[in-house]
Amino acid sequence: MISENSSSIIRSFLIGSEKCPVCGSIALTYLHLYQAPHNETVAIVTIKCDKCGFKYSTVLSIATSFSDNKCIEIEVSDPQDLRTLIYLSDNTTIEIPDIGIKVDLSQLRLGSIVTVDAILSYLVEWIENAQHIENNDEFAKTLLLLKSLLDENIDRKIKIVIRSDNGVGIINSYRKNYSRC
Repeated sequence: MISENSSSIIRSFLIGSEKCPVCGSIALTYLHLYQAPHNETVAIVTIKCDKCGFKYSTVLSIATSFSDNKCIEIEVSDPQDLRTLIYLSDNTTIEIPDIGIKVDLSQLRLGSIVTVDAILSYLVEWIENAQHIENNDEFAKTLLLLKSLLDENIDRKIKIVIRSDNGVGIINSYRKNYSRC
């Protein structure tokens, strides 16, 4: 039984790899989510190199870290940008202005911590499910563009705008590809 003052792990997963700052070999990046007392969610991002033993961790309180960020813009122009890890709170709107997409998070069935890759995958699924209602050339062009981004065939920049009154934020990014709106 878990006491009120202890925390319990919700989920752990590998989110990517990067160059170890000590030895230059591949270091793996993990995300661990914990449920802390008083219903607060804590994320621990850990970078670990098995070759030299380098380890770095950072702890984020999800509820408080991102509550001031009401809007962020993420630029996708490189395959690494697809691995950007994002915190999404309730009542979030995701928009890609260049291709006319605007959708509420609840329509995509996404969790609260996702990658850009996951957002694009769910947008593809959402558009394919909506295609029976309005089958036209715009749907086909949009699907083609999103699928090419997922295949890492990024031949142009695309911006994703994420808004929520409850807060949104970047947990981990391999490049500085985001800004506040």
